[in-house]
Amino acid sequence: MAEEDGEPDDDFPAPDRNGRISKFMSDAYVVMEANPTQVQQNLAIEAKIQRRPSRVTANQQNTAKALAAPTSLSLPLGSAMAASSFGSLNLSTSLGPSSSHGPQIFLRIRVADTADAVHISTTIPVSAGMYMQEALELVCRKRKLDNPKDYALLLADMSILIPLDRTVASLQGKRELVLVKKSMLPQLGHDLIQVAGKTTDPNASIFKRMSDTPEMQLSSALDYTAAYKKYVIHRKMPMLVTRQERVLAIDGGYIHIMPSTNKPKAVFDSSRTASYHIKNIVEISQSHKMSNSFKLILNHAGGKKRYDFEAESAKQAADIVQTIRSLKTAIDRSSTLKSRRSRHVA
Repeated sequence: MAEEDGEPDDDFPAPDRNGRISKFMSDAYVVMEANPTQVQQNLAIEAKIQRRPSRVTANQQNTAKALAAPTSLSLPLGSAMAASSFGSLNLSTSLGPSSSHGPQIFLRIRVADTADAVHISTTIPVSAGMYMQEALELVCRKRKLDNPKDYALLLADMSILIPLDRTVASLQGKRELVLVKKSMLPQLGHDLIQVAGKTTDPNASIFKRMSDTPEMQLSSALDYTAAYKKYVIHRKMPMLVTRQERVLAIDGGYIHIMPSTNKPKAVFDSSRTASYHIKNIVEISQSHKMSNSFKLILNHAGGKKRYDFEAESAKQAADIVQTIRSLKTAIDRSSTLKSRRSRHVA
């Protein structure tokens, strides 16, 4: 199989000559010269291919020697068996490693850094019993992507987010997927349909929609984000020309702004913890001028409450903003689906 640039894909062996072509999800192939060992292996494999009777008969009619001695048909087979024995030691390693999870199949995965980027396709070998988490890590290694935790897998039409605790068998024969950054999920939210709640069967079909599940737990809709995250940040207090160290905890559907335990309490520091539901967030955005700063605006007590925070780095600020936005998008969508289901039942 060939890569996009036409070079041979070193991650895959030559296709099995006895396999069906539909097994290999590749649009391009290259022809390369076989080495002496591979020639012997190919001869052994070719000898085992069952010929149609009409072709055998035709060969007999065109060969005078075969007409004179019909038993000679068995001679190539015998020599082929010898060739098979000669090449049997290296045959399995040449055709690729076998899997304890079932026969090898191939997933074709498109990779995009942004929602509107030109997709790059890659193919990975998997088995029906392999977990999607393993498949995700495999494609990330192949494309040299640093942190698999930053990525998610979707169906080719980006309609379903694939849970990583399911197996390849749960795809129900689907072989084309898309790898996207988790930060892109909110942009795809209007098309994104979450799969059903958690199940004890890793082979369960991913096509059972949330609307088919009578009761859906919030946590099941948020599988692509961490259930709990905690950051040490500073709250900026313009009126006091100072800043206070705080701990920002993101816990499921809530955020908690807590006093820090690392430093002694200052004069104007509050020892209370402020907790807000994600639904109460009006806006959260990262500053363009100071990339390590971000603001949080919430609905509170009939009005708006604003927090100005400073993170340890621009990367941390971006992570906080993106995590909260993703949670809010997922929760809002979950509420919409529940409302539609309630109206449908009524």
